[in-house]
Amino acid sequence: MTYTVSNSSVVKIEDGKIIALAVGTTTITVSFAGDDTYAAAENKTISVTVGLNDASVVADDMQLTVGENGTISYTTDPDGLNVTFVADDSGVVSVDENGVVTALKNGTATITIKVGGDGVYFKNSTTIEVTVGLNASVVADDMQLTVGENGT
Repeated sequence: MTYTVSNSSVVKIEDGKIIALAVGTTTITVSFAGDDTYAAAENKTISVTVGLNDASVVADDMQLTVGENGTISYTTDPDGLNVTFVADDSGVVSVDENGVVTALKNGTATITIKVGGDGVYFKNSTTIEVTVGLNASVVADDMQLTVGENGT
């Protein structure tokens, strides 16, 4: 059997197996010239289209207080894909390349988590909401009062 590929940058043939190399479409012509046992066969042509793999990312919303750091909890499908993080321009939070979020001021922000787009996986993304509150605390001293006395 002889295999002829019209676009060898899309697929290659090894031991009769088609191996995808890049996104695109190609035509493979299969021919058999014959041998001592069998007569030559008519050529057969097939069209092969190679696409990207699916990819997705899922993440949880976050709540932080001003000045606090937290790491985004996310999973990719398939597992272990690289992601990038992009905070909106509200100035409420910042996020680094590892998904560590720093709460900068009171408010709500969105962070977009992107996966794929690398020539192997489709580009996909999800957004999370990060709510940042003020860090408030109440301090009071113990006191003793007698009946009829006022205290502050």
